[in-house]
Amino acid sequence: MKKALGCIILLLMLIGTMVVPAIGQEAFTIEEYSVQVVVREDNSYSVNEVINVFFTEQRRGIFRNIPTFSSDNKARVRGIKVSDHQYNITSHSNYIEIRIGNPDVWISGNQSYNISYDFIVGYDDNPEYDEFYFNLIGPEWDTIIKKANFEIIMPKSFDEEKLNFTIGRFGSTSSEGVDYHVEGNTIFASTNRVLENFEGVTIALVLPEGYYSDAKPLSAIINPYRYGFYFLALIFAIGAFMLWSKYGRNNRLVAPVQFYPPKNMTSAEVGYLINDTVNPRDVTSLIIYWAAKGYLKIVETENDEDNAFARLRNKFAKKEFTLIKIKDLDSSKNFENIMFKDLFETYGDGEQVTSEELKQTFYETMNVVVSQVQAYYQTDARAIFEPLSLKLRVLVLFMGFLPSFAFLSIVFGVELYSLLL
Repeated sequence: MKKALGCIILLLMLIGTMVVPAIGQEAFTIEEYSVQVVVREDNSYSVNEVINVFFTEQRRGIFRNIPTFSSDNKARVRGIKVSDHQYNITSHSNYIEIRIGNPDVWISGNQSYNISYDFIVGYDDNPEYDEFYFNLIGPEWDTIIKKANFEIIMPKSFDEEKLNFTIGRFGSTSSEGVDYHVEGNTIFASTNRVLENFEGVTIALVLPEGYYSDAKPLSAIINPYRYGFYFLALIFAIGAFMLWSKYGRNNRLVAPVQFYPPKNMTSAEVGYLINDTVNPRDVTSLIIYWAAKGYLKIVETENDEDNAFARLRNKFAKKEFTLIKIKDLDSSKNFENIMFKDLFETYGDGEQVTSEELKQTFYETMNVVVSQVQAYYQTDARAIFEPLSLKLRVLVLFMGFLPSFAFLSIVFGVELYSLLL
């Protein structure tokens, strides 16, 4: 019996040793946590934290979460830096996460992390008093903190009687566990007990209204980078205008109205002259052009159905037609000859072709004609636009786009950057 009882006790002790490490605590302890806060008259704080950690198991680093609010006010966090360690910053809905450590390097034992950042609260909406409220140590650490020291440097004098520290888990109102004293405008404090898992320390100091004489609303705090965006946008806009004025602006011409294309030019070529491109409509217009010149005839296909429904349907249906060759094309332009020949010999029977026969296949010839018309007028002898003008057009379009891009970057990118850093 005694042996059985001893075995049971030994088994329970063994299970206990197996369960304890699984209670979710981090694989490190914080030996000392030091925080220095320099408070400015615009209600922003320069924060420096030194966290001395002892890893009980191998890990790659730690996470530091900084809230983006203070009491009932929103806040911004900028200028995050971690000395002598690799780190990555991720923004969440109400806090910023700093992942500190090299993902490829395992560490253990004593490690020290030096973190600095600016915490900006700005102008608050409370007309009765100002306030310095700050989580010196947040309640997110799932480990013990053996010792914590604080130094808060205020910009001017304050009422020491209105200073209060709270310690414990979220929602705690206890002030037992923090010793502090004031020297001039500087508050020195330290913990006199171990902070357990998820316990933090908060300072609250009620100040007279107007204490933060330079405070501005967060929306009015100007990111210094945006001036650079404004300057670049202005420079590129001016540069684009100057290039357009010198190389791209056409002199105003007043010409008599003409209803015919220029001499020895086809309708497809005129389409290219208008907008420096050839589209399928320009190419198919050659059929009308040839019909006007007497090279072919266009005959609309008649429908023999006599019932009213068929006539109504045909009224809204796409018209079918037949092209009948009258004579061979007499042209010195290769793209005309290719299209005319393919029209009747490749897709038709040599003398005529229907619109039905051209469906789904004629586009291949059209692509050849488009490329040949463009090539015909891109030689130095026939160039309609100066090569430099064409190149500068792309540059001017790019430079004209940059001011809009800069503006959108200011509205979205820079403001988002302000929230993250």
